[in-house]
Amino acid sequence: MANEKAYFEYYAKYHIDSALKLRRGFFIKSERPDFVSAHGEVGMEVTRAVIEEWARQEAAVGKHFGKDIADDMVRQNTQTGTNDALLSRLDLTRDLSNGDSAGDPLDASIHIARAIERIEGKTKLLPEYQPCGEYWLYLYSETLHLNADDISIIAGHADQMPQEKKFARIFIKVGGSLYVLQRGTAPREIALSGRALRRIHWRAQWKSMTIR
Repeated sequence: MANEKAYFEYYAKYHIDSALKLRRGFFIKSERPDFVSAHGEVGMEVTRAVIEEWARQEAAVGKHFGKDIADDMVRQNTQTGTNDALLSRLDLTRDLSNGDSAGDPLDASIHIARAIERIEGKTKLLPEYQPCGEYWLYLYSETLHLNADDISIIAGHADQMPQEKKFARIFIKVGGSLYVLQRGTAPREIALSGRALRRIHWRAQWKSMTIR
């Protein structure tokens, strides 16, 4: 992929556009936050709850096997006929992590803690962002093994953070599902079809290849 950072940012944008049925051109590219609405009503930041050691290993394996499709898409399309070789590459990367100090890749508590850490970190930066009416955070989970109870734990922690300025909405992507965390309400799940997710992927991939 020409620009991995751009891929993840635009995947998040197109995912939110589709999930919330936003009007075309609602978000435009910016910095701090990554996207803003045309009149500054909403700013959206994009981040990944990545485990650094696993990311390093995944990158090393990717250099050997090639990376013609984002690992994020490999994970979310495990049941939609994704190339077995790519799935094997991702499995190998995760297997390499067993026994590491980060723990078992299937241990949800690791990923809950990492998601909370990323939310806390981004929340602390909000005073430095350009002024917007409200802020959203789109968070990529690095596992398929977070369930509704796990998301509720993350939501509870986000609600209790002491900062005066917080994200009005937090979106957590787990595989093909998108969880919406909004203060004062229970988390809800939005699931798009496999076809819609593949379309989002290809749009983000194409966009990332046009950015230099």
